[in-house]
Amino acid sequence: MKKHAFIISYPGEPGAKNYCAGVKEDIVNIKSYLTSPLGGYWYDTEISCIENTQKLWLKSALESYRGFDYLMIFFSGHGFSNGSDTILELSQGSEINERDLRNYANKQLIILDCCRVVAPALLLDHKMVKLAKSAGQSLNANECRKYYEESIMNCANTLTLCYGCQIGEFSTDHPVDGGYYVSSLLDSAQDKKSSVVIDLTKNYKIFDINTIHQEARNAVILKSDQEQHPIIVRQKLESEFPFAILA
Repeated sequence: MKKHAFIISYPGEPGAKNYCAGVKEDIVNIKSYLTSPLGGYWYDTEISCIENTQKLWLKSALESYRGFDYLMIFFSGHGFSNGSDTILELSQGSEINERDLRNYANKQLIILDCCRVVAPALLLDHKMVKLAKSAGQSLNANECRKYYEESIMNCANTLTLCYGCQIGEFSTDHPVDGGYYVSSLLDSAQDKKSSVVIDLTKNYKIFDINTIHQEARNAVILKSDQEQHPIIVRQKLESEFPFAILA
């Protein structure tokens, strides 16, 4: 299978009041998760971590993966809404409409953890969140990768969009644990590893992005005191993109 993951981030300028130190943690946590058996055992060569970039450079980089079977895009950092679309801050003075991240592959999953306030101001508040680090069951990395890719191939050609908050809301960042939404997604996935009891020598278990998103959404709503409401936009399908795999 030809697949690639982009982890795009922009914490802001060091020393600025709106600098999001937690974005750095998101990058580490997301890559660590993807390269783990639970996250599908992606190879390092299948992951690009891009920070503080320009729109034209990013679009050129994405273009080189056009036609791949599956493309996953994470964004962590500053963003805002123009009333209908979500605008992502790629670097100082460079922005990109999230629509420009679409349609590079037949199957795409886009996860955006950023503010969606209807204003071009980059604002930040702080809440605490803890990413679970459960040991759980021992996973077979190669088997996880195999079933993860089989699950993707069984999905329809479609685009799934995950937003860390609704339009008009802020996306919460913590300097140590990272963004509420990304942390909660990974937290939910890690919980599956410790809570699901199956004989991994005879069977495997896949948790799709919608299942993990809904659990993360509930956690974010509670942690943010009802101020942040993640949403997922997807077609009604018989099968959805995998996010956590136990094998």
